[in-house]
Amino acid sequence: MIRTSIIKSLAKVRRSKRLIFWYYLWNLGFGILIAFPLYIFLNDQVGKSLLGESLAQQFDMRVLFELLYYKSSMPAMLRSSLLVFLPMFIIIKLWFSGGTFSYLLNNTEFSFRTFINDSTRFLVRFLRLFIWSIPAFVVVFSIAIGYTLLTKLALGDLPDERLIFWNRIVTIALFFGCAMLCNLIFDYARMHIVANDMSNMWIAMWRGFTLALRHIGKTVSLYIVIALLGLGVLVIFLGLSLLLTSSHAVIIALMFLLHQIYIISRQFIYLLRIGSQAHLFRGLATEAGIRQSVYGYSTVIDTV
Repeated sequence: MIRTSIIKSLAKVRRSKRLIFWYYLWNLGFGILIAFPLYIFLNDQVGKSLLGESLAQQFDMRVLFELLYYKSSMPAMLRSSLLVFLPMFIIIKLWFSGGTFSYLLNNTEFSFRTFINDSTRFLVRFLRLFIWSIPAFVVVFSIAIGYTLLTKLALGDLPDERLIFWNRIVTIALFFGCAMLCNLIFDYARMHIVANDMSNMWIAMWRGFTLALRHIGKTVSLYIVIALLGLGVLVIFLGLSLLLTSSHAVIIALMFLLHQIYIISRQFIYLLRIGSQAHLFRGLATEAGIRQSVYGYSTVIDTV
């Protein structure tokens, strides 16, 4: 079922060029908004100095990190930017997700008008779900945080490098597992809301939780496959970025093109994940023999 879900989703996402384009524009816009304060900071700090000329020849991230660490003005600027842009980012992403989930759960072709209508229709419910899910996510992440505190209290400063290495591996795995579980709960809860037209967010979140755990082999395996695909794209992007460090106009143009390809690839993988989960969602409903018609949906999970 996992392989089938990915293949079916891949075929549908490939046909959804307009949806990918809107996601690309949205991420590009927010990237520019976030980069603008950073540009102002670097221009004020280095400008036309020798350091600025050196960075123009070959940008060094270590210099940026040192400036962020030693200059007190940049953290304040970043905090101000995050206070403005982060809520905006969350709201717009939740707004987009209503139309995205509705489209990927349905078997119709993409329509921008339908996408906007569904996005607007589910925005308030998704905002409520997001707010109510924060305490649940804190509980989930407390597992990883608790493990970190317990290891520090029980073992102190680990003298053995192998113990340090494996302790870090376990810590990273725990945080990844917690993040994965939170994503699964939130994704499948939104699918319940869209498919069943639900208005009770606690019930939706509980059904997302039970679906993710009851079929943990399928839900987790699907998520990990898509996550590995995204990791592979990131590794390729970073590898190519290291080769494009010159200030030559052609190299700058290639670097810009590479970044645009990476942004589009990330959005494609995100839609592939949601689409694959939507296909799995419908497949689990079909296995359970639960069929219901809700404004065009033929298969809806209610008790799976």
